[in-house]
Amino acid sequence: MHSVRKLVLFTDLDGTLLDAESYRWDAATPALSQLRDALIPIVLCTSKTRAETEVIRAELGLDDPFVVENGGAIYIRNGYFPFILPGARPRRDFRLIELGTPYDTLVRALEEAATATGVVVRGFSQMSDKEVAELCGLSRTEAKQARMREYDEAFLLDTQDARKQERFFSRLQQQGLRCVRGGRFWHLMGNNDKGAAVARLLELYRQRDGQVTSVGVGDSPNDLDFLRVVELPVLVQLPDGSYDAEVRKQLPHLMLAPAPGPAGWNAAVLEILARN
Repeated sequence: MHSVRKLVLFTDLDGTLLDAESYRWDAATPALSQLRDALIPIVLCTSKTRAETEVIRAELGLDDPFVVENGGAIYIRNGYFPFILPGARPRRDFRLIELGTPYDTLVRALEEAATATGVVVRGFSQMSDKEVAELCGLSRTEAKQARMREYDEAFLLDTQDARKQERFFSRLQQQGLRCVRGGRFWHLMGNNDKGAAVARLLELYRQRDGQVTSVGVGDSPNDLDFLRVVELPVLVQLPDGSYDAEVRKQLPHLMLAPAPGPAGWNAAVLEILARN
């Protein structure tokens, strides 16, 4: 699997390769075709669950590793790298590298912190498929896949009391856990992030292919960790045509895609391929 200059592409999904509203990637088809023809790995790096990501991966016809639940785990098809993967264990047709905290631990910690500090939380573990479908604009099947969480609990926090909220977050922090604000929900996770997962995969690609050039495409602060790790970071426009201010401030030298979602993704990736 050798390509010119040995590029490896890491990409976020929602609002990046996938349209923020329709969850479609059709506008990125030309770049996806060129990447596949050149045998350039396309590594999905998402906050979605394994169940959700496997469906998208199959529809895109991808065979490369993928990162789920904000760096909670890396899935690598058996035999993809021709050497032993330290710390990996078998999971169906994959080798699994776990970087996150087990889901049961997160759910228990969330409930305990809420009870102790008097805040009201409602996590995915407490919601039905129907409720998640309605909150997220998903089908019932997609909601079921979104609830199959392993390393990240999505939750709603219902309190206007700033002091209680502060106590709640610091209690979780004392246990080595962290909360991140997503588009619709808060997310509770362990000490994992997309950047650590991408760094681990880059080591494996270098071990197999020698020198590689890494490209990363994202749209939000949730992608900062892995955009910092790659050599060519790309920021896609938000649906309103602006760029995320925090990411631009942290990474002033990144490439700006000329449009939102898959159209911007397509234009930026084609430009990088033309240069390389």
